[in-house]
Amino acid sequence: MHYYQHHIGDFIKDTANLDDHQLATYLRMIWTYYTDEKPINSDIEDLAFALRSDDKTVRLLLRHYFIETPEGWSHGRCDHEISVFHDKSEKAVASAKARWSNAKAKQSLIERNANASIKDANEHFFDANQEPRTKNQEPIKNTVSASAPPDGVSSQVWGDFIKSRKVKLTKTALDGIMREADKAGWQLEDALRECCSRGWRGFKASWVEEKQSSETNYQRSMREKYQTAAPSIAASNPSAKRIDPNAFFDSLPPKTLELTHG
Repeated sequence: MHYYQHHIGDFIKDTANLDDHQLATYLRMIWTYYTDEKPINSDIEDLAFALRSDDKTVRLLLRHYFIETPEGWSHGRCDHEISVFHDKSEKAVASAKARWSNAKAKQSLIERNANASIKDANEHFFDANQEPRTKNQEPIKNTVSASAPPDGVSSQVWGDFIKSRKVKLTKTALDGIMREADKAGWQLEDALRECCSRGWRGFKASWVEEKQSSETNYQRSMREKYQTAAPSIAASNPSAKRIDPNAFFDSLPPKTLELTHG
């Protein structure tokens, strides 16, 4: 170590009985101790030569201010100052490492944020230079337009419906058409064919209920009239073949009933 705390009051008190030569030698001994950070070599002659002193003075100072140990001559105050110095050094190193780690983490965060900002700016730039998307350009998920026809639907009816619909058909929309067809008592193919003929994009049971109700009422009226006149017809022509009125009118298609009614 190259620095130590020199407590002047304690030093003067401890060295008040030393002359100038002894005091200078003692200071050189302390400085050597702090520089080497270990006990002083026990070779008196070499030590005296290094301190530019004499053997007698060195022995006197070692006996009064130092303690002889297997490692050499130890000084209590010097050992304490060296220990404090190293403790502070270790804490300073740990603190410096922590600051460096925090600085690196902050720098990494700044770089990530900067890269993200650049990426966002680039995406915004390219989006801004593109033509605005229309509704038809938006990607449509879960579409069934390109899939095979549902069960019970011919390829012709299916293709006509997809073509007349003009927009993508999603599975949710197809499920809704199937539910409405079931509610109306229609087959899915008949419902899709009706959509094609009327230009409908979808199908609602309520759209065909009124038509079905009027046909049913008319059929019922014709049956009642036929059943009322049937006995007189049979009496006037006993050889005529009997016809079941319910089966006859049920077999007539709706268009025929409309023409007959008209």
